[in-house]
Amino acid sequence: MKALDIGFLVVGNEILQGFTTDTNSTFLSRHLTQLGHRVVRIVTVGDDVGTIVRHLRAMLKGDLDVVFVCGGLGSTPDDVTMEAVGKALGRPLVVHPNAKAWIAERVKMLHGEGRIPNSSLDGPHIRMAKVPKGAKVLHNAVGTAPGSVVDLPAKGKKDKARKVIVLPGVPKELKYLYTAEIEGKVLRPASQIPYYEEITVNIAESTMNEVLERFTKDLPQVYLGSYPQDDRTVILRVSGKKKEVLASVKRLRRDLGHIGDQDFL
Repeated sequence: MKALDIGFLVVGNEILQGFTTDTNSTFLSRHLTQLGHRVVRIVTVGDDVGTIVRHLRAMLKGDLDVVFVCGGLGSTPDDVTMEAVGKALGRPLVVHPNAKAWIAERVKMLHGEGRIPNSSLDGPHIRMAKVPKGAKVLHNAVGTAPGSVVDLPAKGKKDKARKVIVLPGVPKELKYLYTAEIEGKVLRPASQIPYYEEITVNIAESTMNEVLERFTKDLPQVYLGSYPQDDRTVILRVSGKKKEVLASVKRLRRDLGHIGDQDFL
């Protein structure tokens, strides 16, 4: 499978206002990168239908193969994500029978545990069972709101088909759905997965500029990232094909050794 370009549309006023930290993007980015795919864009928006529609359409007009939309799938009035996804794609929302059955089972369990007053489905529950017409639903075994996958046609004859994947914002539920329903099923590993090596050095980043610039110029076949941890500790990460990474890291250690005595980690 060819490496895919992936974007995230993260939905939630609580994230924009600083009340909640977005850990979902970090989790998804790490796993998708390990599959050999490229996360190229992360956009965070509030719980507003028009805003979600505008940004999702803009992302789909670009060069992205997959867009994850995360958050806003609950039963409260501010959970408007699925409505917005339907509008952005020009597809009506329909009650999916599997989603309705899963939600009914979940409601019955919650009632049995004494966490909700009755076991019957109400309007908000039915709303959670609605997905864009033609979407595949993903069974959320650790929560109530299901996820969904919408396959979109390619924009042109030479383009690839695209996907919109909609997931709950609750981290436990998102992680479960990604692990159980998406990785290896909806999204498979790329045919070439980048290899990487890290070096931790105790050198001020500015002191290494000349070495790093020369390394980047001479070895364009690998990618070098520099990530300061504090005033003197820097992590250098080299990624690419394994053989080229190993050779380039050997050179990098040698060149940095000329700056001063280093105990590389």
